[in-house]
Amino acid sequence: MRLRRLTLAASVLLAAVLGSSGGLQAPAVRAAPVQISYAAKTIASLTLCVGESEEIAVRVLRTLSRPNGHQTGLWVSGGRVIGTIDNGNIVHFDPDEAGRDVVGQPIPEALFKVVADAPGQTQLEFLVHNTGEERSVGANWPRSSATVQVEVNECYEAHTSALAQIFTTKDMGGLNRYFLLSGYTPNSHGLTTDTQIMFFIPSPRDRMHGGFAWVDLVTAYMGNQQGECISFFGGHYDIVFYIPPNQPAPPGADVGDIMMFGQGDVFCGGRFLFHINYQQSAGFQISFKPKPRP
Repeated sequence: MRLRRLTLAASVLLAAVLGSSGGLQAPAVRAAPVQISYAAKTIASLTLCVGESEEIAVRVLRTLSRPNGHQTGLWVSGGRVIGTIDNGNIVHFDPDEAGRDVVGQPIPEALFKVVADAPGQTQLEFLVHNTGEERSVGANWPRSSATVQVEVNECYEAHTSALAQIFTTKDMGGLNRYFLLSGYTPNSHGLTTDTQIMFFIPSPRDRMHGGFAWVDLVTAYMGNQQGECISFFGGHYDIVFYIPPNQPAPPGADVGDIMMFGQGDVFCGGRFLFHINYQQSAGFQISFKPKPRP
């Protein structure tokens, strides 16, 4: 019995010694792999008038992905981004060099100035040429590019109208996005338009049609008396070009009209005065001309 106990104790001691000395080691636990990827990031779309320019900022995002699904993103500096243009007749970079360094703080960026040359649509693509971290984390991690859809339009501005002879806000863009016009009319026949605000929304189908609304604040004079009036109008509009957009126009000349059809009410002194209905024929129109190029 004593011999059996000694044998059992010796076996336990031997196992403990072998385990601590490396004779019987547990399998090593490897660190879970971390994946790294880089992506260029910028705006999705850009709309310009011919002659305009805008600066696009491109950033490089490094993402660390762990097996548990957790991701960590960080903007990185020191790399270089290459920009390409599908159709160089529509826009160009200024300067025309394709590459830009990713620099600056707190968010490093590569800046590309895009200049609009002609009406049309094109696409820009920005590729991560190098990350600036090749020596520290390696050079073979995946990289993804960013694309920007660019639209360039001939743009216009309000010129003349019986509604607002003097426009204080007159930029109509390319007529394919909503725009706001405002202005006033000097004293004429005892009426002064103090403020007139007109809002236009083009149809999703094309820029030749759309809806409008406006508010008109008027001061009426009769001798030494004056009164305040306000009118509200709304309806639809049609665009009529006298000179097509693809043809040159004389400098400063009107090239088209906004023809407005609708109805509204006029109130003076807080009381309803009369109703106006121009749904069957254009009651108001605004002439426009090409917007001067920078």
